[in-house]
Amino acid sequence: KMKAKSVLGEDPLLAKKENENEKTFGQVVEEYMELRFKPTSVQHAKSTIRKDRYNYTAWFLGKAKDSKLAKFWNENKTILNIASKRLSIISEEDVLQFHEIASVRGKYGANRLVAAIRKLFYWAAKRGHYSGKNPGKRNNLIRNLKII
Repeated sequence: KMKAKSVLGEDPLLAKKENENEKTFGQVVEEYMELRFKPTSVQHAKSTIRKDRYNYTAWFLGKAKDSKLAKFWNENKTILNIASKRLSIISEEDVLQFHEIASVRGKYGANRLVAAIRKLFYWAAKRGHYSGKNPGKRNNLIRNLKII
């Protein structure tokens, strides 16, 4: 891969250094939650923040408090564990597989999780953590899924 980049005129050492500094999906999730899930004065917003924080922590970081969800997550860890992957490595196929497994627990919830993945990639791009194609982009996924 590095030779191919060299042939294309890219500096493979610079690319390697950039890759080492790239954030994982889990790091982006944690940073997002720290900056965006702050308590507000509106009760509805507080409950939404609590729910979103729980879902992000349980599904994206694999730290579910609910024993049934924790067991489900651990049984499907190979597909659901995208937190340890660097952003540039997560593909559209990874998101589709994530959706397929999460759909077992509910299609509506799985759709919301994919929307959250898409939002997190856009957020990471705005902050300069990612510059590639968004693997959760709706147009691409609609072609591959009947319901999303």
